[in-house]
Amino acid sequence: MKKIKLLLQSSPVIITAIYLCIGTLWILYSDRIVLSIFVEPESITRIQSIKGFGYVGLSGLLVFSLVWKNNRMFGEAIEKLNRYQFELQESLTEKNLLLKEIHHRVKNNLAVISNLIQFEEINTVQREGNKVLQNTRLRIKSMALIHEFMYQSESLTHVIFDNFVDSITSHLKKDYPKNSNRINFVGTVDPITLNINQAIPCGLIINELVTNAWNHAYPHNEKGTISIKLTMKDELVSLNVSDDGIGLPNKIDPSTAESTGFSVIKQLCNQLKANTLTTRKNGTKIKITFKKSDLKGSSNALNYST
Repeated sequence: MKKIKLLLQSSPVIITAIYLCIGTLWILYSDRIVLSIFVEPESITRIQSIKGFGYVGLSGLLVFSLVWKNNRMFGEAIEKLNRYQFELQESLTEKNLLLKEIHHRVKNNLAVISNLIQFEEINTVQREGNKVLQNTRLRIKSMALIHEFMYQSESLTHVIFDNFVDSITSHLKKDYPKNSNRINFVGTVDPITLNINQAIPCGLIINELVTNAWNHAYPHNEKGTISIKLTMKDELVSLNVSDDGIGLPNKIDPSTAESTGFSVIKQLCNQLKANTLTTRKNGTKIKITFKKSDLKGSSNALNYST
């Protein structure tokens, strides 16, 4: 009912209704009025012509009124729409800048934490304690890289992983300069895009697997190659990290091992609902597969209580 009331109150409807009323009265009574006043045929003909021109003029005036009113209403609607779009774009730009700033600050804060750990690492005498700090620092760096890629990319919620893997291996070479000349990296990485709730666990898994291979696959300073392959088919992401080192001992099962590295990998795989497969042949190969999805909310926390 409200819509009908608004329609009846609109100017085009009112003008059209008035026109129909006048037109109906004109058709019904104009001829009678003319014949009752004028008798001569010439006068009647002249009046009929004037009447016709008047009717045409009235029709033209109606059309003009309707078109003018419609154009004005259309112009106002376009102006409101443009103003709304401008305000929406301003709000979106402001939010994007704010989100970029958040990613930038998180990356900087992680860098500060990484530097503090490095300072402790330098001042730690025990070799085992030094290694723990070094591994922790690498994990923080991998998370910082995710946020760095976030605020540098057009998308503030997704990461393209081809450049990310290159950055991980570059940081590893800088942190282990003694091994950089004898261990090579071979990467086959598709430009897979993951949202932040899958990107951080996946990035940490890559960091853990590559770091484990770097630290343990070549204990006698042998030369070797660590391969990283990340592909996707039918929304199924497949991560393969392999080395040609001494191989993972049979007594170690990655799914039940209690070391920090494998515990972290297990927790991260649980977050991704991933399947793992370990192959011990000509070194070690670990394959992790998971379904790509746009996970919502915050789901990248580690839980060691389970």
